[in-house]
Amino acid sequence: FYTGAPNGWPCWAFSNHDVVRHATRWQQHGITNEALAKQAGALLLSLQGSICMYQGEELGQTESDLEYSELTDPQGLRFWPENKGRDGCRTPMAWDANQPNAGFSLAKPWLPIKPSQAAHSAAQQMDNPDSVLNFYKRILHLRKSSAALKHGATQFLDTQEPILAFKRGDESLCIFNLSPTAQQMKISGQLTEWLAEGATLTDGELSLAGNGIALFQVVGAVAVSN
Repeated sequence: FYTGAPNGWPCWAFSNHDVVRHATRWQQHGITNEALAKQAGALLLSLQGSICMYQGEELGQTESDLEYSELTDPQGLRFWPENKGRDGCRTPMAWDANQPNAGFSLAKPWLPIKPSQAAHSAAQQMDNPDSVLNFYKRILHLRKSSAALKHGATQFLDTQEPILAFKRGDESLCIFNLSPTAQQMKISGQLTEWLAEGATLTDGELSLAGNGIALFQVVGAVAVSN
C-alpha cells in the first residue's frame, strides 16, 4: 500500500461488528490469549495511518460462543451452525463482572454477556499492571506522544518470518514475533527501549518470547537480522 499510494493515508482495523474478533481468528498464533491481544494492539497502534479499535479488543475479548436460542442476527439464524452469524462479536461491552449484565445495563441486553467475557471486564483489569487494558493504555500513550508513530513514513526491514520489523520515520523501530515460538535476532545501532513485552536486548541480541514485542527509539542507522 505505502509503495502503491505514497500519498495515501490508510485506516486500519483488525476487528469490527461484522467479523469474528481477531483474538479468536488468530488464536493459533498466540502463546496465550493475553499475549496475542497485547501484540495485536501494539502492532495496530504502530501502523502508519488512522486507527480504528472495536470495543472489547482493549480487554482481549474473544468471540462469544452463543447458543442458537440467543441469536438475533438473521445471518446466523438462517445458516446455523455452519455460519453462526455476527452476534458473537456484537455482545455488549463488559464493564464490571460484579454488576448485573457486567455493568452494561440493568435491563436485559439485546445479546447476553457470557461469564468468560465478564471475567475480562474493564473493572477486573484496572488494578492489574500486566493486564491487556493497562498495556493498551501504555501503547496509546506512546503513540500519542511520539511524532514518529503518528506521522513517520514506514520502512519495512528485511527479516525472515515470523519476525516483522519496520521503522517509522527516522526515530522508531518496531519488532514483532508473530508466532508462539521464541525467536532470536541481532540488532546493531543506537537504541533506547520504548516498550517491550516478552523481549530482552543483550549485547546486540534480541530475544523474543512467543508474541514478543519490542519498540525502540533509534538514533542514526540501524540493522536487524534473524
